[in-house]
Amino acid sequence: MFADGEDFDCVFDTDVGPVRVFAETHVLGSHLVLDEFLFFPESDQDRLVLGVRQTLEILRLIRVQAKEAGFEALTVSYHRVGKKRRGNIIVLTRSL
Repeated sequence: MFADGEDFDCVFDTDVGPVRVFAETHVLGSHLVLDEFLFFPESDQDRLVLGVRQTLEILRLIRVQAKEAGFEALTVSYHRVGKKRRGNIIVLTRSL
């Protein structure tokens, strides 16, 4: 699932419907990096409205998968597209 240079592409069920997560995967030893993290609606929705709770739940599920795969740290980076601080690059790093 997490191979260096491969694309991470996974669907998560949330209370707002299924959400497809896409990212570029980089493996640096025991550190997993998911760059250009993107969320897409998996169904025929015109737009996807994810709240903080749904976003954190998806990130928690990815952390569990990464830990089970033997990684010790996870970094996720993405561009904000919401109304506040649009375009800012967000980088989150967590120990697993």
